[in-house]
Amino acid sequence: MEGDGNKDQRPVEISLCQFDGGLFTREWHWLVDPGRAISYFATKKHGLRDGDVKGAQAFAEISHEIAVAVEGRVCVAHDAIGDLLMLGEGDVRTLDLPSRIFCTYRMAKAAIARGQPVSPGVVSLSEWLGIGEPPETLQRRTVHSSSLDAWRTGQIFLALALQLAGNVPADRQEIDRFCIGQKSLQSVKAKLAKRRSKAV
Repeated sequence: MEGDGNKDQRPVEISLCQFDGGLFTREWHWLVDPGRAISYFATKKHGLRDGDVKGAQAFAEISHEIAVAVEGRVCVAHDAIGDLLMLGEGDVRTLDLPSRIFCTYRMAKAAIARGQPVSPGVVSLSEWLGIGEPPETLQRRTVHSSSLDAWRTGQIFLALALQLAGNVPADRQEIDRFCIGQKSLQSVKAKLAKRRSKAV
């Protein structure tokens, strides 16, 4: 997901990549009109300008499509808390979607041994894990596009799950430390409610 770069960011691009049996099978992609200007720094990062999203659907118009796309699936995100906060700026109801979300950032922190020359960012992890070129079918393949980041996150999850499988006991509590659970979701909702109360 990519944001407008303003305080309390709103989404301007959202991608979901589906993997079945470890293979990429499809992508959902939306451009989103945030209802305000995209900052210069955000455009410099992801390449989207105001004109690219002008006339696109508002977030509230696509939130149901997102809910349907993830229903019954294992959900994975890289910066899950950041993504949830951004989603909540569009429509707080979306935070009721998944009960657990695997966070590849948390997985990476556990997998990277101290002293290794790699950061837990998507680009650095992709290089470290030897993730190859993305498929031509992605909507946008530029660095920091939501399409490429979503596909890379799926690949990172698969690779790190294999790495960690031998080191993490099959204990629910141990596995849960890689997830954003209900407690974190409630914390995100509280932050969003506080923001809204200050804005009134």
